[in-house]
Amino acid sequence: MAIFNGNDLPNVLVGTNENDSINGNGGNDFLFGLGGNDLIDGGTGADQMFGGLGDDVFIVDNLSDKVFENLNQGNDAIHASVSFSLFSAPNVENLALIGTALGGVGNELDNTIYGNDQDNGLAGNDGNDSVYGRSGNDALEGGSGDDILDGGIGNDRMSGSNGKDTYFVDSILDEVTEFADNGIDLVNASVSYTLSANLENLTLLGTANIDATGNELDNILTGNAGDNILDGKAGKDTLIGGLGNDTYIIDAGDIIVEKENEGIDTVNASISYTLSGHVENLTLTGTANIDATGNALDNTLTGNSGNNILDGGIGTDQLIGGLGNDTYVISDTSDTIVEASNAGLDTVNAAISYTLGDNLENLTLTGIENLSGTGNTLDNTIKGNAGSNILNGKEGNDTLIGGLGNDIYIVNDAGDQVIEGVNEGIDIIAASVSYTLSDNVEHLGLTGTENLNATGNALDNILLGNAGVNTLDGGAGNDILIGAKGRDTLKGGTGADKFVFTAPTDRVDRILDFSQQDQDKILLVSSGFSKLKAGSVKQKQFVLGRKAQDKNDRLIYNSKNGALFYDADGKGGAAQVRIATFANKPALGASDFTVGDAPVSLF
Repeated sequence: MAIFNGNDLPNVLVGTNENDSINGNGGNDFLFGLGGNDLIDGGTGADQMFGGLGDDVFIVDNLSDKVFENLNQGNDAIHASVSFSLFSAPNVENLALIGTALGGVGNELDNTIYGNDQDNGLAGNDGNDSVYGRSGNDALEGGSGDDILDGGIGNDRMSGSNGKDTYFVDSILDEVTEFADNGIDLVNASVSYTLSANLENLTLLGTANIDATGNELDNILTGNAGDNILDGKAGKDTLIGGLGNDTYIIDAGDIIVEKENEGIDTVNASISYTLSGHVENLTLTGTANIDATGNALDNTLTGNSGNNILDGGIGTDQLIGGLGNDTYVISDTSDTIVEASNAGLDTVNAAISYTLGDNLENLTLTGIENLSGTGNTLDNTIKGNAGSNILNGKEGNDTLIGGLGNDIYIVNDAGDQVIEGVNEGIDIIAASVSYTLSDNVEHLGLTGTENLNATGNALDNILLGNAGVNTLDGGAGNDILIGAKGRDTLKGGTGADKFVFTAPTDRVDRILDFSQQDQDKILLVSSGFSKLKAGSVKQKQFVLGRKAQDKNDRLIYNSKNGALFYDADGKGGAAQVRIATFANKPALGASDFTVGDAPVSLF
């Protein structure tokens, strides 16, 4: 490298075609670099510096210094300790300020402009410029073109113009100003940041837990490796999470992009929303009646104060209601529901057998599978589906509504109601309280050991007693009454009724209204009355009187008091057991009896 040094007089120094160092020192000098990558420093005085071919660096320390560079003569730079405008050097690309608080201005080329550690005012003007403030509270202007504006350390003010500008923000006090319709712009922020007007996109940098907030435009917000809150505000925004446990705040038209294994993420939605792939949790906000739908992951869905539908979809989901009358959609046995006390009238729609948890009022079974629905201590409404269901309200005054299929209703309280439509299967009520069959339900069985009553309806009912003392009243229809273990009272009502005795040891039942005119029958179950063959009772096996007369006598009827006996050996001794009393003392004969299997097993 050749070195040329002037003195304190006005010098003319001419370099070579190599890389030269030309120093004017004092005086108003003329310095020529010619070829090569030259360092040209006029020193004190009002100097004129000519670069030539090569990537030259000019040192400017006087407002009267001038730099001359022809077009396409390299990538040149000016290092200025005074304010400087590249408009005076139209073919120089780069400018760096040194020293005190100064101003720097670009030209029509693609400039790179650096401030110093003081408060600088930097403007790129035309071209695709890169403007860096470094330290200090700087003011940066991009001008026309696709510019990069980076204020550096300090509280900086940055503004663009036409073009796709990129801003770097590292202080919450940095300000970015952009005018409408001036291109698609991007802010890269290492602090929490809210896009000001007319800025489209925001990307968070680094690994800190910081947040990104949009404006009324259609923004693209991109998170960093930390835990971010991304809030697009108005507009149809695209929110891209990244690593970390991110929170997305969305409204209508927003899109969330999240990759697999990028943290446990949450969407806060003020609209009905369905989770996209790789996002775990969804929280509804506000008071509107909106819905939350999960994905294939293990989701947590949280409602707001409105009436929500929470549907976790596939996976082991947790559904958390809020105030309002919420509906929970359950499709997996591992799904859980959390509902606070006095937080609305809530319903579970279940495609599986389900038991209501605490503070949930209603349950609806969905689909066509044979499922069970079980209530809790509240006053529940439980609805069946198209399959054969078991509906059990448990405690409380419950309403059990069947559907298609042969349903079983478990009634535990006198206030329970059963609702069944016409032609919706052959249905059974199992009641641990006295109960009257509602419309369109066929059969009623009493459970437990309490002394209870069972009353039929206009259909052909089967009424089954329990181990207590029961009164069974068939009402209209061709009914079957089975007293079971206790000393029961049986009333067939109108129709061709059948009174069933399962064993001689079932104690003595009282029949109130046996009628041959109605074609009533006595059915003796062959497994209990083993000395009688299945089918019709033979005339020689039936006898009137008080006891058996010979070995063929099996049924003894006392027409004076209506007592009916069964004798296993026909001897009239200890084997003779009273099984029934006919209150109306009908004129019974062998044809009124039949022997066979129990008509049905209700449970």
